[in-house]
Amino acid sequence: MTRNRFVVGVVLAAVAAALAAADTLYLRDGEQHPGALKKMSVDRVWFGTPEGVLEYPKTDVLKVQLQRARQYDEVETVAQITDPDLKACLEALPGREEYEAVFSAAAGAGAHVFSDEMYRLLEADPADRLPSACELAPLAMSRLLYPSPSPRDS
Repeated sequence: MTRNRFVVGVVLAAVAAALAAADTLYLRDGEQHPGALKKMSVDRVWFGTPEGVLEYPKTDVLKVQLQRARQYDEVETVAQITDPDLKACLEALPGREEYEAVFSAAAGAGAHVFSDEMYRLLEADPADRLPSACELAPLAMSRLLYPSPSPRDS
């Protein structure tokens, strides 16, 4: 009996940990589902849940919140970045004209653009800030997380 309780406890702890670290699917009708984003197409979203893979038209989806912690999530300013490769990437960011050309080309090809904007709003000079991807193209998706406190608070 004690062994069974132990096994049940371990399984419940594993399920709770998995759900705590899960992505969340938010539907326009207010429904929410914890799980993992599986796939997206031009007009559909597939989302894995404990009940199985759910499929929705994109028009029913408000947002998908991704929850994986990533290296440098704690960075609040560009000055805190010490990794030489990341610094080189930041120094090689496109200018506004080049950036907008990418979205124009993608729109012309009917392609999706996923823009990881983790470090957006950390520009040393706000005048250098580029628009969010989702502001530039109908098939663009942006991922932006604010550190705590939000850069908007400073």
